[in-house]
Amino acid sequence: QAEHTSPLRDRPPKKTCQEASSRSSRSHHLLRCPLNQSVDYSDFSQSPPIPPNLPPETINIQSHQKPEHHQKPQQQQQQQQPRAHQPIQKDHKNIKLPKDPRPNVLFISVDDLNSYVEILGGHPNASTSYMKKLASRGVVFTNAHASATHCHPSRASALTGFTANSLHIFSNKGPMLREVYPSITTIPQHFKNNGYMTQQGGKIFHGKDRDPISWHESFFPKSHDEINQDLSEGPEHLLRWAQFNQSRTTYQQHDDQVIHWYENRMKNLSNSDMLSPFFIGLGFTSTHLPWIIPESDLRRFKPIESLSLPPGYRPDDLNDLSYEAPVESHRLSWLNQTNTWKTSIQYYLAAMRRVDQMIGRALNALQESPFADNTIVVLWSDHGFHLGEKGHIMKDTLWEQTSHVPLVIAGPGIRKGKRVDELVGLIDLFPTLVELCRLPVREGLEGASLIPFLFSEQKDAPFLRSEEKGLLISKAHTKHALRTPDWKYIIYGNGSEEVYKIRSDPHEWHNLANDHKYDDQKLSLRKQLVAEASKRLEKKSLQIVQTKIKSKWAKLPSDKPTEKKEKKNKATTK
Repeated sequence: QAEHTSPLRDRPPKKTCQEASSRSSRSHHLLRCPLNQSVDYSDFSQSPPIPPNLPPETINIQSHQKPEHHQKPQQQQQQQQPRAHQPIQKDHKNIKLPKDPRPNVLFISVDDLNSYVEILGGHPNASTSYMKKLASRGVVFTNAHASATHCHPSRASALTGFTANSLHIFSNKGPMLREVYPSITTIPQHFKNNGYMTQQGGKIFHGKDRDPISWHESFFPKSHDEINQDLSEGPEHLLRWAQFNQSRTTYQQHDDQVIHWYENRMKNLSNSDMLSPFFIGLGFTSTHLPWIIPESDLRRFKPIESLSLPPGYRPDDLNDLSYEAPVESHRLSWLNQTNTWKTSIQYYLAAMRRVDQMIGRALNALQESPFADNTIVVLWSDHGFHLGEKGHIMKDTLWEQTSHVPLVIAGPGIRKGKRVDELVGLIDLFPTLVELCRLPVREGLEGASLIPFLFSEQKDAPFLRSEEKGLLISKAHTKHALRTPDWKYIIYGNGSEEVYKIRSDPHEWHNLANDHKYDDQKLSLRKQLVAEASKRLEKKSLQIVQTKIKSKWAKLPSDKPTEKKEKKNKATTK
């Protein structure tokens, strides 16, 4: 049993929005405390008004009075009289909570959830209705990307606001985050340090890296490996699946245990007089191999023959690639030989629908609590997943199918049903949540706040990412991709390259690296990638520094030839 050290009710009261804005006006210039507006997680038709350009000084904060036990006693009162305990009413609609202006956060992470979800339109057979409902009351970022190709580096990056390359963490087998950066601050840790009660259920950090310093309470269920199921045969130990058989285990599945913990937690919080806002992390793993799916979910995707192959699949897609490309073609060959390719798609779509059901239950539990009107919901995935695109199965590639992830942010005051096509990254979550919840700004993060997209009616907003400043995605120290709004550039350890005009070629079918017409564009992208890949996070100071890349491709051609090179060129010509 995990110990619970909250509810932090002995801590001093939080500063009001006006006091906070005077302390850090820069971080609050876009968010105008729209937290008194009602949000309904079951009826997604409400659309509260958004204060357009209301200065912080005009916000009515007179109603935010300190709770009675925080007020200073009068001087003539020698001894405080004990108060009679007032039971909490069961009708949540009538509960009057303390007026803390800061919102709660429900932080939902999903393992290996790719762009097949309905909100991104990646697969015609996908069924993710609850994600659609969440998107209808928030902002969907249709072009969001992870900075790494594996769970551990991607989650470490998203939870710290630094790219995986800057952290120099590229593999699940690498050291855990605190082993490399013992003093680094994570998103939940920053909330905890600023008066939030932080709790996690399921997988937020990778594997056994549970980072207890970030949480007051943690819950970890039994994993798939500890459930005795009849897994199918596969070319590798991971690429397997099974229909869940409850009679073979005394445990519920991972995600069932997580959602039960969360529903009980929300009931307990609803019946408490907790004064601190909460940050709850929920981690669902049904979409991670091996897929162990109940028959009721599989039934929704029958007959198997009716399922479509991935829209991004093309039989001749590998013809213009170098041998360095990480294509696991033997996995797809095995699926074709055993006639199980569509079976794997069935299990993945069923796993996706199962996660969607869990998200729906999480939102329903939030709606039935007194916190529905004051909670920000964030839905994200650590990376995507291939089911045949580029001839590849699973993840760990520098292509779009691995890096492209769902990202939804919803909550009080945030625009409803808005879709943003601008290029964003999971590294943007840290500065965004800090600004949304009026916490002290974390300087030096590599991400940028997404606030301009959340409260503006316009689809586009001034942003840091451009053709001159893209997003770095890393697989290894010498294997990277650079993503800009219009282009995708990939370079491997031996210097082989791929160039895609990504806006018009979203499936990366046409590699332009060998087309001399794009040589200037390729060189420009390569220079930008080398500059980004040279960044490292210094372990002691936690500052970004420039280093040298030990690879031949990092040596860029000089703009102006040196005198020695000119002599050599003349001699060669002669």
